[in-house]
Amino acid sequence: MFGKRNRKQKTTYDKTGKIPVIRASICTREKVAGFKDEKTGK
Repeated sequence: MFGKRNRKQKTTYDKTGKIPVIRASICTREKVAGFKDEKTGK
């Protein structure tokens, strides 16, 4: 009944030149996750 579930594999990403960031809106409390490029800042 309470058996083991199949675990999802973690998605890997190329960590060179990218920073994980979370952008949060104060008004709507919306949160969006993404990556920021170290060189361009975008």
